[in-house]
Amino acid sequence: MGDAGGAAELGHAEEALCLAAVERLFERAGLGEVSTHEQLAKQGAAEAVAGGALAASLVYGEILTPLHLFRTLRLGPGDVFCDLGSGRGQVVLAAAMLGDVPDDRSELSGPPRRSVGVELLRPRHDAAAAALEVAPQEVQDRCDFRCEDALAADLREATKVYVCNAAFPRHLNDAFSRALAPAKAPNLKAVATCAALPEESLPVACLELAEVASIAATWATEGAPLFLYKRCGLGSFSALGRSSRPMPASVRYEADRQLQSASSSRSAAESGRGMAPEDERSLLRSAGIAWALKASSSS
Repeated sequence: MGDAGGAAELGHAEEALCLAAVERLFERAGLGEVSTHEQLAKQGAAEAVAGGALAASLVYGEILTPLHLFRTLRLGPGDVFCDLGSGRGQVVLAAAMLGDVPDDRSELSGPPRRSVGVELLRPRHDAAAAALEVAPQEVQDRCDFRCEDALAADLREATKVYVCNAAFPRHLNDAFSRALAPAKAPNLKAVATCAALPEESLPVACLELAEVASIAATWATEGAPLFLYKRCGLGSFSALGRSSRPMPASVRYEADRQLQSASSSRSAAESGRGMAPEDERSLLRSAGIAWALKASSSS
């Protein structure tokens, strides 16, 4: 019990150091917390929706435990890490700064060879670019931010991918899964998502579920599921070290519910029965995330 508690405290301290290092870049760039959170949740969204983007795909949120994400992905110096829907670039910058923040458990051996963020909305991309501009030169050399549709991104070099898809409807998750197929991402080894991918899309993408972990996020500070998928035929794939984040019962319940929903072969919408239950739940998650972010920004 004491060892578990100590490991958890150490993990929280490491995550806090990591986030603080990234936040200092935004402060140096003149971007305060309100500018990077509350305003970025709104800026550019109306224009993107008018241009055909799905509103649920633009809901803004961030994970609060990037180091745990990197350990789950087994991120290392030989990797090209890609965050699809990277927002203001917090996770991408954190990956590029690995080594600058002490990892007392010596599980993360260093930053990836490249750390890439793909973001559709210009204000979010501009915030990431501004933070990168004031980062140390070695971080700048490892980072690349692109303002484009993540579904059309060049993923030929990507080995590890992260998608913050907590509010995505089923058909969009299906599209992201298929965008990671071997023909489009030939070097991909693993992808981590905040919502389960539809089971019927996994054979096309040549992906299989390897692990379910727990992360903290702005929409679920006590814990949310993180789904790790690996390329089929890759062999065993497990996170680095022992998790410092035990999975709460509520997170396990949500993960099991999502996996059960993802296992249905076709959505109700595809069968002509209107909106699929998973899409309805996606809308509720979108509303819940938006409410949580609004509440946190006003407190």
